[in-house]
Amino acid sequence: MRACLARLKRALPSQRNIQIVERWAGGIDVLPDGIPVLDAPTTPSGLMIATGFCGHGFALGPIVGKILADWLTTGQPGSTCMTSACRATPNATSNHRIRFSEK
Repeated sequence: MRACLARLKRALPSQRNIQIVERWAGGIDVLPDGIPVLDAPTTPSGLMIATGFCGHGFALGPIVGKILADWLTTGQPGSTCMTSACRATPNATSNHRIRFSEK
């Protein structure tokens, strides 16, 4: 971070008084195809997974929460998906998997 800030100050002298006020570092879950996954594996019972949001989970949290809540209460994956932005696809761990895709 310090090296980046030093380079910025050299490249943009008008920004020489910029200071870093907060830092963050951590892992971001990214799947090979870049598409987030909502899943309900058959075991253990009641487990639901939401992963692979590439750092966008906070923004998508409300709709993901709604989708998982509806899935949990109705037993039907994708009942909340109102457009083709969501598609159900099978996988090896469960009977249903919902993936968000870009349109």
